[in-house]
Amino acid sequence: MRMTETVDPDAPTPVYVIDKLEDVYKVIAAWGEHGAVIADFRAVQDPARRRVVDMLQGAAVARGNSPLSLGKGVYFLFKDGRFPKDGELARYRNEE
Repeated sequence: MRMTETVDPDAPTPVYVIDKLEDVYKVIAAWGEHGAVIADFRAVQDPARRRVVDMLQGAAVARGNSPLSLGKGVYFLFKDGRFPKDGELARYRNEE
């Protein structure tokens, strides 16, 4: 797993690129720490991809919400009413 952006309250949401199933645990931990993360799992192939989706959706449900799909294979995970910035929405929607 690679974190591709630095963490700063005024900066874009941290982006984590998931390369393998085990990376999901680190993404969920970072989500708890930062309040929101972008999980990019486009590099993961089936059947592991389905497990990644299941784990991210399960973690979201456990926190009382659901992941927001920014594009195919990219989720915005949030808590406490935080939402993606316009640039984050456009970045991933335009990559589909």
